[in-house]
Amino acid sequence: VAAGIALVAEALLAGLEKIPTVHLTSGVGTTLGTAALLAHEIATRAGRPTKIARAYADKHEVSSFIGNPKRAAQKLGWSAKISFDVGFRRLVKSLEDAANAAQLPP
Repeated sequence: VAAGIALVAEALLAGLEKIPTVHLTSGVGTTLGTAALLAHEIATRAGRPTKIARAYADKHEVSSFIGNPKRAAQKLGWSAKISFDVGFRRLVKSLEDAANAAQLPP
């Protein structure tokens, strides 16, 4: 996703005035429940067990979304290179590294 954002910035800096809406997604759906289970697993392995609170989406909330990466590929030459699972784990690791570097408590 960071590479896609960088491509958008480069296009704007190159003088492109308008960029169409693009989805920087893999096109593979992931539920919030799956994301919560992954976060729970990572936290538990790190010695910080969590609880998952289950709730149903209200009528005004989005219950699911699967982005279509086709326009990002066409307009920016971008495509997802890693899975949600790997990306999420990398995000958690980078946040932990930043917290450790700043000497923040877990």
